Amino acid sequence: MSRGPAGQGKSGWLFNRMAGVKLTHIPYKGGGPALIDVLAGHVHLIFKNPLTVLGHVRAGRLKAIAVASAKRSSVVPGLPTISESGLPGLDITGWYGVAAPAGVSPEIVVKLHREIVSIIGASDVRERLAGQGLEPVGNTPREFSAFIASEIREWAKVAAASGAKMD
Repeated sequence: MSRGPAGQGKSGWLFNRMAGVKLTHIPYKGGGPALIDVLAGHVHLIFKNPLTVLGHVRAGRLKAIAVASAKRSSVVPGLPTISESGLPGLDITGWYGVAAPAGVSPEIVVKLHREIVSIIGASDVRERLAGQGLEPVGNTPREFSAFIASEIREWAKVAAASGAKMD
């Protein structure tokens, strides 16, 4: 019996669709249990952030195949993207952002933005973030809002096409 990806979620489903394959989704209550089952050989693969599995890859317990982002990871620059490996167009990138409650005054948003951009622009902070595979952007609040709206639209299409239902 072939067991598919652990905790594949949206990444695995999108990979299935674009590659024209049918990997079986194995749901887990968190990435830790999923990773344990991959390490134990109970499932065959996992879609995870490179940083969360890099120690296991370096120790020879896992084999990294590719990254799902459009460009190579600065953490593992020798690892090809899925697009480079023969499945063009796949781009799944995790991101982080800072948000405030809707009622926060524009002046406070401007001040927070200015301070955050200043902090992530400092060379020591950029270096530390890069060491964790993070690339600070520092876009404007308006650009970030547009990005979030775009992500919601794109992943809503994936969710609708997958047939996923809320429990």
